[in-house]
Amino acid sequence: MPAGLQGRYDLLVSRRGPTSFLNHLPVFAAPRAEVLCIYPSEEVRTKVLQQLENAGAEVLGEWTFRTRGHLPTLNDLVLYQRWNGDERSAEQLQDLWDPRASDQGYPIIEERYMFHARMP
Repeated sequence: MPAGLQGRYDLLVSRRGPTSFLNHLPVFAAPRAEVLCIYPSEEVRTKVLQQLENAGAEVLGEWTFRTRGHLPTLNDLVLYQRWNGDERSAEQLQDLWDPRASDQGYPIIEERYMFHARMP
């Protein structure tokens, strides 16, 4: 078990995809522990399901939802777009930023996917 983490937990939350702890659920999860997995893309769904299955978890529910947010600076927009596979230059993204950005930044809506599972 990694330094700093001791014991087994009744609630585990994995966000942003298949994190390494999902590969070690039986180590971290107490019997009948609840597991919530919140992940960023449909592509990650199969990986998360496989990891839950490998751990013997029972999937109790699955949801998709949208969340609103703002990217505060143009640089945040560039990094966000890079993360999502967009290869446009910062100058090209400036053209995207200028007409839509407000005092809060650039508005975004992201889809999130969620599983609720229970360990055996």
